[in-house]
Amino acid sequence: MSPGNKILLVTAVAVLTASIGIFVFRNYVATGGNEGLKQTPVINEKQAVEFALETTEVKAENATISKRELIYKKGKPQYKIQFSTLEKNDNVQFICTIDGMTGDVINVRKTVSSRASSENDGASDTDAYDDPDQFIGVDQVMEIVLSDTGLDRNETEFKAVRLNNRNNIMVYVAEFESGEVDYKFFVDAVTGAVIERRVEYDDE
Repeated sequence: MSPGNKILLVTAVAVLTASIGIFVFRNYVATGGNEGLKQTPVINEKQAVEFALETTEVKAENATISKRELIYKKGKPQYKIQFSTLEKNDNVQFICTIDGMTGDVINVRKTVSSRASSENDGASDTDAYDDPDQFIGVDQVMEIVLSDTGLDRNETEFKAVRLNNRNNIMVYVAEFESGEVDYKFFVDAVTGAVIERRVEYDDE
């Protein structure tokens, strides 16, 4: 083989090797690096529950734990802790995501199901829910949810306010956000009663 051909061969091998290296690196990054190397949690399940309760200010004796799950995200351990409690006339459910290495709270989702609306259940037996003229309207829904959260209009960004049929009762579903907090409200379309609130805190 002539010197010129040898140089061409070496160059071709070098280019091929570099291309393979770039491909492997990109694939490594795209799949999350050490996805297959699962880290061992530093904190245990009991500690994760304690962190979740402490963050949500719910006493252990008042909480009903319904789910404790260890999951992995890009090889890093996280605990999903789900529990419920009673606050006045509301049923409140929390779903907390806890960092398995540091114990930091990554995300908290809070869902409130109000019992107050049950006083108006009789309205579903009337013609009110079949008459659009009886519905309170989008503007009033926005006023109701802002009043409930204590937020000002300029502090929030509404994603949607739509009318839905929920268990044969017409409700407005209002979705909006303020800072790092997402809200989802279900409001009785006739009475204006807040049927359910969902609040999600995202620190990611």
